[in-house]
Amino acid sequence: MARKTFTLYAAAYVGNFRIAQLLIEEFGAEVDYEAGPFGTALQAAAYQGDEDTVEILLEHGANPFAEGGTCGSPLEAAAGKGYQFILKAFLNHRSVDEAEKRVMRRAWEKAKSLSDELERDSIVGL
Repeated sequence: MARKTFTLYAAAYVGNFRIAQLLIEEFGAEVDYEAGPFGTALQAAAYQGDEDTVEILLEHGANPFAEGGTCGSPLEAAAGKGYQFILKAFLNHRSVDEAEKRVMRRAWEKAKSLSDELERDSIVGL
């Protein structure tokens, strides 16, 4: 199982949705297994901004709050990169309770602030 799970992590990290889907659906790769520097496959996909892989991992039970890895959690990876679309996917996921949604809304604000700041910086740099 560990080999399939590391391969899932690698597929998520490089953005190979089709391989990730195959490993989950056909080979039963464990979605929340810590396998690399970003912890879980979900954290790696969130860090890369890979919406399709994030969605399939969430559909199969991946936890956006799983702690570990370089960024701390998938939620923190997405917020730190300013990926509001990934945070929205987490927020809309059916397994997230109200307390978790409050945490996610704060992460959303952090990501929005970061995104706005980067946009201002790029305009000033013109």
